[in-house]
Amino acid sequence: MFNFIIFILGAVLMFYMALRSRAQRHKLCTKGQKVSARVAGLAQSRHGAAYVLEFETAGGSHRLHYPKAAKGKGFAEGETVTLYYDPDDLEKMYVEGDKAVLGAEALYAVLGVVLLVLALVATVFYLFPLVLVAINSIKTTGEFTSNPFSMPTVPQWGNYAYAFGQMHFLTSMRNSLVITVSVCVLVSLLGAMAAYAVSRVKHKFVSTVYYLMLASMCAPFQAYMIPLVKIYASQLGMNNSLIPVIYIGLGLNICFSIFLVRGFLNSIPKEIDEAALIDGCSSTKLFFNIIMPMLTPIQVTLLVFVAMGVWNDYLLSSLFLNTQEMRTLPMMIR
Repeated sequence: MFNFIIFILGAVLMFYMALRSRAQRHKLCTKGQKVSARVAGLAQSRHGAAYVLEFETAGGSHRLHYPKAAKGKGFAEGETVTLYYDPDDLEKMYVEGDKAVLGAEALYAVLGVVLLVLALVATVFYLFPLVLVAINSIKTTGEFTSNPFSMPTVPQWGNYAYAFGQMHFLTSMRNSLVITVSVCVLVSLLGAMAAYAVSRVKHKFVSTVYYLMLASMCAPFQAYMIPLVKIYASQLGMNNSLIPVIYIGLGLNICFSIFLVRGFLNSIPKEIDEAALIDGCSSTKLFFNIIMPMLTPIQVTLLVFVAMGVWNDYLLSSLFLNTQEMRTLPMMIR
């Protein structure tokens, strides 16, 4: 999908460049001054090499610098050309039949078409699996296994109602939403508060705790999932409850939150904190009214990563949620 977006943006840009050049050329040819000019030679302008064009008008003799293309034959010295220019803006000019301008417009248009074709190919490439899944979803099991690429003989629309009921969709979605929203809110708030303390408090103890938290990110969840299940499910009796899933999800993501937000906070000058405190702002108001709004960009980035990870999680939920009423969507779609 990212490739599709890049191709579309590139095609739009190429077509815009071609149409803008053509519109400017058409405007000069219809509303600009038309004169016969002589190519007096080459000179250096602020835009690089340029042709010196001399022509006569009622106001006297004039000399203009017309940009020279980097490649191509161009114009010969002493050649007479038809020049269109804007008297109010002498930077805008066009020599009739300039192959460099016409070639650039054609090149932009061709590149736009090529990118548009690539975007269509990418669209087909990405949409084909989705279309195939949609077609097979309204087939019988026999039709799907015998020929997954054929159209259904009789659309089985009841498959959706059957799947909706079998997986307890609303209940599992509610559980997923509760876990995801709870973890995101806690990670966003507690992570920002801890990161602010780590960023602003310069002390060896704080730095040591921070680096220990970073080191804990290197340990895979599989290394300590069994002790977690024994403690929270067996000894504390928190099996089939959303609380341990939210609590452990918070612990798995809080270190990443502190690491990410701390780096952003280091770019915010401490003078802002000092000025707010001098003006009588309390530490609580300083953090929630001044610092937190400034963290919006990094918080959005953080929440995207955390929400995707928590929503799609299967392993953690499967360790604690065993009953049908407590399972999440990834567990029901397995």
